[in-house]
Amino acid sequence: MNWNQPADATKSIVALLLFTSLLVTGLLWPRFGSACEYTKARQVADLLVANQVAAADALLTEFAQQQPTDPMLALYRGAILWAKAQNTSEEDRPAAQQKAIDALHMVIEQESQSLQANPAQPERQLSLGMAQALIARMYLIQKKWLKAYNYGRKARDGLRDLIEQHPDREDAYLVLGLYEYHAGSVPALWKWFAAMIDLSGDAQLGFQYIERAIQKAPVVAPEAARVLLTEIRASHPLACDYLPLAQHMRDHYGGNPQFSVALQDLHIKCGQPQKALAETRHAQNRYLEQYPDMQTALDIRALIAYRELGDMQRVDAMASKLEKNYPFIWNLNKAKTADINGDRSVATDIYQSLIEDDSVPHWIQKQARQYRDQAYRRFKAQSPQREIVLNTQCASESSAVVRQPPREKSNTAKN
Repeated sequence: MNWNQPADATKSIVALLLFTSLLVTGLLWPRFGSACEYTKARQVADLLVANQVAAADALLTEFAQQQPTDPMLALYRGAILWAKAQNTSEEDRPAAQQKAIDALHMVIEQESQSLQANPAQPERQLSLGMAQALIARMYLIQKKWLKAYNYGRKARDGLRDLIEQHPDREDAYLVLGLYEYHAGSVPALWKWFAAMIDLSGDAQLGFQYIERAIQKAPVVAPEAARVLLTEIRASHPLACDYLPLAQHMRDHYGGNPQFSVALQDLHIKCGQPQKALAETRHAQNRYLEQYPDMQTALDIRALIAYRELGDMQRVDAMASKLEKNYPFIWNLNKAKTADINGDRSVATDIYQSLIEDDSVPHWIQKQARQYRDQAYRRFKAQSPQREIVLNTQCASESSAVVRQPPREKSNTAKN
């Protein structure tokens, strides 16, 4: 679980070529039906977002027994297989990922043939585009750049055509929103390249599309919320609009620790450090047994909360946990705490020492220069200005998503 280090230009281009951080649930769209005949697919999506992969697999098996000839089962199976691949060892992961790729290639072949015979099938356009999007992600992770680019472009173009003809296909907005956001977030140095290969985008439009998916998509709404809260992370103060959504996701998808971490970060950005500390304690009690590698991430967030409170005594006490392996983070936050408390001479001395130390990461030095020249100020208290409500239209009361779901052993904190 990486803390707050910004991506460099290379990572931005990688994200652009992927145009999505979409994980498994972006695929789950039923072949037939309307309104809440989508409930079964939504339940699978809910379970995956809650990091309950085994439960999602069991529900899919039940689904297959009820509708064994449904060709969309291959799409669902590819999604489950991809989720499982993320929880395997590094040695076994390539073979596990290939099973997912093979299942999705089957979907692409079936849907392409059906659309050639009859192009007027919006449900098949959607499933084809989302299968292509996920395969693009898989190939990118495997560093098969040309294949990732090829499938990514096909997905983007196909889904753009779909919403022009059928704007009510709300699940498509998650994939297109991610494309627009990543393409529109490319550093200025690379924008010429993005335009040259037709991958330019609009980051603000991306946010609007993803919010639309959160509020209206029948199946992928929880995945859209996960992506917005844990991967895109809106800048301050817009981020404070997502505080109620983050609380809802933490409460209802408790098996996924990402939502607790996102809630801690939002409490900090919105000037609520005491609430951030309370959520850090909740995460320690709820997740550390299953995810012991979260400890450092939680320690860092506690440090930041103490910083925002101006509590130098507790900041100093955190040295025993962080100074050995993360001295630069600890020193930077100690300097910021000194600034908050009005001790400018102590703060500038620490900033200067970080700037002069060649071993200090670039992003730390950048902040040190910024606050050496202008004192750090704590985040001001902010309240949500808009209501972003997760669509629960096709969720079911019988869904296994509960506040304290059964814990599944995993090698990763991501779903």
